[in-house]
Amino acid sequence: MDVDLAPEPPPAAPVRTRRRLLTGLCWLLSLPVPGLLAVRLTGLERGPLVQLVAFTPYLLAWASLPLGLALATRRRWAAGTSAVAVLVLLVLVAPRALPDRQPAIGGTSLRVLTANLLAGAAEPAALVALVRAERVDVLAAQEFTPDAEAALHRLGLAELLPYRQVNPELGTTGSALYSRHPLRQAGTRRNGGGFSQAYATVHPPDWPAVLVESVHPLAPASLAGLPDWRADLAAQPPATPDGPLRVLAGDFNATLDHAPLRDLLDTGYVDAADSVGMGLTGTWGPYDGDPIPPVTIDHVLVDRRIAVDRVAVFRLPGSDHRPVLADLALPTRCPAPSPTHPLTGPEPLPTPLAGPSVRVSPQGRVAVPAHPLAGPDPYPTGTRERRRPPCPFGGTRRPAGTGGQGRNTARWKLRLAGWLAAFQVCTKTPWARLVRPTTEMKPDGEVPTLPVNPIVPTNAPLFTGTLKTTW
Repeated sequence: MDVDLAPEPPPAAPVRTRRRLLTGLCWLLSLPVPGLLAVRLTGLERGPLVQLVAFTPYLLAWASLPLGLALATRRRWAAGTSAVAVLVLLVLVAPRALPDRQPAIGGTSLRVLTANLLAGAAEPAALVALVRAERVDVLAAQEFTPDAEAALHRLGLAELLPYRQVNPELGTTGSALYSRHPLRQAGTRRNGGGFSQAYATVHPPDWPAVLVESVHPLAPASLAGLPDWRADLAAQPPATPDGPLRVLAGDFNATLDHAPLRDLLDTGYVDAADSVGMGLTGTWGPYDGDPIPPVTIDHVLVDRRIAVDRVAVFRLPGSDHRPVLADLALPTRCPAPSPTHPLTGPEPLPTPLAGPSVRVSPQGRVAVPAHPLAGPDPYPTGTRERRRPPCPFGGTRRPAGTGGQGRNTARWKLRLAGWLAAFQVCTKTPWARLVRPTTEMKPDGEVPTLPVNPIVPTNAPLFTGTLKTTW
């Protein structure tokens, strides 16, 4: 039988061309995603990239297309690049849909609502009905106009929220702050971009005061306005972890993917929607008919010491934004400047912890204050609050009520049992000997009487000779 050893002819030109086209298409769809991710991770958004970064969550759907195409056509390098991009996007975006652990606080509730009125075009009756139905305590309004103020007053907003700091202006630069509780240190400031921001200190009865501001920086709608957009976000008041509580609510014109907003969060704020798993809920976009995918640019930023119980997004007819409601739980106490410690000198103010605080006596001794289960405070006078001391066995203590009490004690009991078991195995010592009194020999010929051991039988054999008992 003859065997034809001639080489196979090369593939036809159309086949090679089709393969090259598929490879080029895979890379054409794959490369933009890593490029935008590099901009997002480095915070180097410039020019039109500022607007593109706002749509980072949608990149996850886009990155799935080149990944599926590369896998179907067996383009390994393109598939690997797309897979890495998808994993990075999942790390960045997925946590916004997952709730975070909230601080255990048993304080009062404060409901904050932010609403952009679209230059006063939003329906005032719908806004007043929302305030009444949700029992809002603080309303932060942007693009607040004189007509909107008159309409809201006519519909009874002043009866629901009698305290206010308003700055009505024609157009989109007005701002307002309404409150159910008294307002102090109120005022209005203007950003470099031209928008005003009303602010005030809200004083709930018998609870710590909260500094609230209606935020509205310039929108990055044009390349010429980007410097003012950055400057307005940088000028927002930072959080004061060792001082009074702060809440910023409004139209930030930025998403959690923009570097200026992330820098503001790093000062000590938490995005309320992100903390309860609603960080991907859109608040601006197609609500007035524009063909724009919804993005999240309206936020309620709260101090990290404040717990977020609930966040809800509502529809407001006539506005291109959706109002955001955050149900907050304030801590029972707000830290004040700490006095000088008699032993360690000045120290930073502690973050309030849940459960009974740890107090320090004037002599520097630590003791737990009065508690329904722990008894009275041994230092009722001349004491001050202090951070719960670190765990003596490593790590940090959990706040009371979080399920961490007694964990270190149980751990050391297990370790002690392990040491005893290892000693018993290595020395072949009966368990009875491990619990009997320690003895040493004495050459006087007398055997002292030993106390009865509840574990060892009374007729158990002892050492012959003279014993000296030591406990």
